[in-house]
Amino acid sequence: KCRHRPPNIYIYTYPALTLYKVLQDGTERSYSTLAFNEAGDQLASVGAWPDYLLTLWRWEEEAIVLRSKAFSQDVYTVKFSPYFDGNLTTSGTGHIRFWKMAATFTGLKLQGLIGKFGVVELSDVVAFVEMPDGKVLSSTETGELLMWDGGLIKVMLVRPGKKPCHDGAVEVLLHDRSSNTIVTGGADGYVRLWDFNKVNDAEPEEDAHHLAITPVDEVKVCPGGRIRSL
Repeated sequence: KCRHRPPNIYIYTYPALTLYKVLQDGTERSYSTLAFNEAGDQLASVGAWPDYLLTLWRWEEEAIVLRSKAFSQDVYTVKFSPYFDGNLTTSGTGHIRFWKMAATFTGLKLQGLIGKFGVVELSDVVAFVEMPDGKVLSSTETGELLMWDGGLIKVMLVRPGKKPCHDGAVEVLLHDRSSNTIVTGGADGYVRLWDFNKVNDAEPEEDAHHLAITPVDEVKVCPGGRIRSL
């Protein structure tokens, strides 16, 4: 955040930590989140209030490629798809949005599809992870996990007995490829591991929109604490 001018993004070399590139004019007042793509040649940034701009950069050229308004409220997270070139996901206050870089008559544009919660309670979305086929697994404030497919919720994941995956908000979601598990961390202080294949192949139970799954392992990291990052 900068009080006297629009903020810059500064990129440094490593391990020397010398200033290498400066990206300008990506937002008016402050940035809320940044992410590189898998190849490392593009950077996505999202501005905070008042513009909430999603900007894609060719950062080595200090050049803006595309930009679009991400949402009308705070955006917490942006990620490039690790599987599909030109796809991104953003999430934040009461929303998740799925983006594609699309060729149009007027050139390349960002097209965003807002996820529809339907009968599921609207939730802030802090974390998400993409599946190899393009589905996206997201967190909720109430502890369940939501599997998105094409902008719609395919299934809600809970523990047996319809207990949420965490007691309280889920704030960490990642795919640990070495163990092929989905790793979650929550406001209840637990880290839980879930079988990736069971999550990826999840289908709702008959006459329901949820599926109960059991974690393969769990650990209480800190009594009275919450897991914010892994």
